[in-house]
Amino acid sequence: MMLTRHLLQQKITLLEPFYEDQTAAFAVSVARELLLYMDKN
Repeated sequence: MMLTRHLLQQKITLLEPFYEDQTAAFAVSVARELLLYMDKN
């Protein structure tokens, strides 16, 4: 499975309601950073 920008945004949306959980919060922050990186390249 190829990670696309759209798929990454979907995963962020799914995880955001669980942002109080440390693991989910970490995953969301990493995914957002990855989106920024994808925008630069």
